[in-house]
Amino acid sequence: RFRDPAIVDKILDADQKWVQGKFELDERRRAVNKVQDSIKVKKKESKGQDPCTELVEEKTALEQKIQEQEEVVAQALTERDTLLHKVGNLVHDSVPVSKDEEKDNEIAALWGAPRIFEKY
Repeated sequence: RFRDPAIVDKILDADQKWVQGKFELDERRRAVNKVQDSIKVKKKESKGQDPCTELVEEKTALEQKIQEQEEVVAQALTERDTLLHKVGNLVHDSVPVSKDEEKDNEIAALWGAPRIFEKY
């Protein structure tokens, strides 16, 4: 209640940024796996004689990009979660608007006989 509803748009933007970053990260990981498979095939064909330096360099470059993308994704996730924590719960229209829970709290229903606790 009483908060700026524009924060929802910010959360959606942050979530979209995180989803997009996560997708790019997964695609880069897939590319590394593809290069690794190529290296494995070449090594098997040459029985370990081919050092596959070009493919290893390509894999190393892709792994560096993965590390950078992981940082971007982690930052986007932190930003999204920080914004999410600013959103409160939805309350029913029948809930009274008050800053003091005890003063303005109304009893909706009682079950059984109320117990009275004695001080000792």
